[in-house]
Amino acid sequence: MLLVSSSLLILSCRCCLRWARFCQLFDDIDVDVEELHVDEPVQYGAHISDGYFVTVTTGYNCVDFCKFYIPEGQNQEAPTDNAVELPLTEWDKVRRTIQPAESIFEQLHL
Repeated sequence: MLLVSSSLLILSCRCCLRWARFCQLFDDIDVDVEELHVDEPVQYGAHISDGYFVTVTTGYNCVDFCKFYIPEGQNQEAPTDNAVELPLTEWDKVRRTIQPAESIFEQLHL
């Protein structure tokens, strides 16, 4: 018998939902990364979930994932130190790695 605490189960579900939302954004991110490759101006940002955002912006040759929060006593979001900046070449590698998995899930209708 496998015992899983409810908080662990909720955390797992939230991570799965966050991953699913992130995967939905791949095409948009890819378009903006391609625009950066050809020196087009880009200002892309999307909310993934639970305060996590992905951004692609001119002047920063990376795909940035960052968690934001609202500091106490303020009403504007601020970034946390919890961030990952993937250089464009690394983003391309991530996409090539994830692509086969996406097609498998599509075939399984997941």
